[in-house]
Amino acid sequence: MGELEEKRPHQANDSFAENTRKPFLSLVNDNSPLVCTFDYLLRLIENSIREQENQQRYLKINNSKSTRVIDHKRFKLEYWEPMSPKLKRGIPVDLAFLEIMGVIKGSISSATKFEPLSREEYLEKRWRLAPNFASTQERAAVYDIYEWYERKKKKRYDIDQTDRMIKVMKALETFKSSDTKEDRNFEKKN
Repeated sequence: MGELEEKRPHQANDSFAENTRKPFLSLVNDNSPLVCTFDYLLRLIENSIREQENQQRYLKINNSKSTRVIDHKRFKLEYWEPMSPKLKRGIPVDLAFLEIMGVIKGSISSATKFEPLSREEYLEKRWRLAPNFASTQERAAVYDIYEWYERKKKKRYDIDQTDRMIKVMKALETFKSSDTKEDRNFEKKN
């Protein structure tokens, strides 16, 4: 694979590799200002949540089965290229990736129980909220691509940044709704 050799999320390309096991809550004033990549910040939060999991208090966010984080480059090379031309239907790869990450999966919230848009919800979206694909036909094609991508990704134990964010948001929602004494004390300190 050359340039795309396999890396786990905690082995991403950034200068913070030596601190990848560090939890967010272990940061001190000496770490200020913290200038880091989004991936590193996400890892700090994931590590803090894992620390709480060890105390059996929060939702698991275990990424150990996940072999690779899928970014646009990997999506294009490993998912888009082998995809059937019939499925692509003339949809540009860049816009398809943006639509999947930003609209279909990017519309998650605690109000939607952290679920991506259903086909019906996506097709009903007004074009101003999802302007890349105005026609219902194009949107249906993009949703077909999304469903194919998710099936393939699951089989390969891959994960994308949106999946990581969803796991973190679910864990933080669990933290927010927990009523343990340690959590209340932590919230008072900060």
